Amino acid sequence: MSKNLKVVEIFIAEFYKNSSAGMVDLTSPSFSFTQNSGAKQTLENFINRMRVINHSAKFKLFEPTSQDDTHFYSEFELKIPGKKSSFVKALGRTKFVVKDELLQALDISYHTTEKEYNEFQALMNQSSVAFV
Repeated sequence: MSKNLKVVEIFIAEFYKNSSAGMVDLTSPSFSFTQNSGAKQTLENFINRMRVINHSAKFKLFEPTSQDDTHFYSEFELKIPGKKSSFVKALGRTKFVVKDELLQALDISYHTTEKEYNEFQALMNQSSVAFV
């Protein structure tokens, strides 16, 4: 297992434990995260979002994969409480960017229907552009 993959796996474990202290040690000073290609946000914003998700939603992140030991991808499923004890389900993909054994960035993309998600996946797989 590479050191960069280990960083990603520890970061994920800290997320599930709702542990911000461990995340701070794994991220670069310039860390940023985006949601659906929105504005860059800080680690503090991510930690606040993590706390909300861990408190009120069901979250499952699948095993991360990489072809270059810098960009790691992981699919996820998020179930958010909806009306009358039902859940709203979002499917997505997280991109982790790791350099020098520090997490530089997270890019979180999600969709609320399987059709939207599959269309997004098809576009990502057919694209000749590298998303960094």
